[in-house]
Amino acid sequence: MARFIQPRYFEPGQIDAIGALLDEMAISDEEGRRIFIIAVEYELAEYEKALQGTVAVGDQEPPHAEEVPPATVADPELDRLRTTAERLIGQLRSLPDATAREIRQRLQQGDPFQRRYEDLYLPSLQAELERLTAACGEVVPEAVADAGPVTAIDPAGRSFVLSVAEAFAECFEQDPRAVEAAAMYRLLQHIIDSCGLPLRLDRETLQRLLQDYDLKP
Repeated sequence: MARFIQPRYFEPGQIDAIGALLDEMAISDEEGRRIFIIAVEYELAEYEKALQGTVAVGDQEPPHAEEVPPATVADPELDRLRTTAERLIGQLRSLPDATAREIRQRLQQGDPFQRRYEDLYLPSLQAELERLTAACGEVVPEAVADAGPVTAIDPAGRSFVLSVAEAFAECFEQDPRAVEAAAMYRLLQHIIDSCGLPLRLDRETLQRLLQDYDLKP
């Protein structure tokens, strides 16, 4: 399909971080990487235009009237806490290995109980922060508790996630459903975090979306 939209270009640091994640996924195809970056830059631009209502999101249906706003709207303190935790999660995900080692060494040197801080410490901290963000969004306001389920991801976000998955499949000739779930989630979440997209995605939502993913022949 022809594209008539100015892509949203990644900054060098963002490209380096995506490259590091692809390294972890054992994807070394340089040409595939280059094309993948370009494809995602176009998808980013289309997603942002879709949010503004200036381009169609595809064949997605508009949100139903009975959908419930996130519970955090009813509690600004929870909303602020969730936003802060999500920002920290994004920073932890994009930490270079050398920086992560330095942090663990400093924590260990300053620990009054002389505890050891192994490689799994920061991933464990990230997991706890993810639990915190989930907890901040679990309570539904009583006034709308029976109005219906909270929408996990809007049509524009769903289209963006599936477009990135499709680009991944075409550029690297790998079914995104066959990639380790945590790795695919980290790749998508880095793009979301580093670009400041108003899109919330958890692993369960990603797995559910990819289950419906139709890999092109």
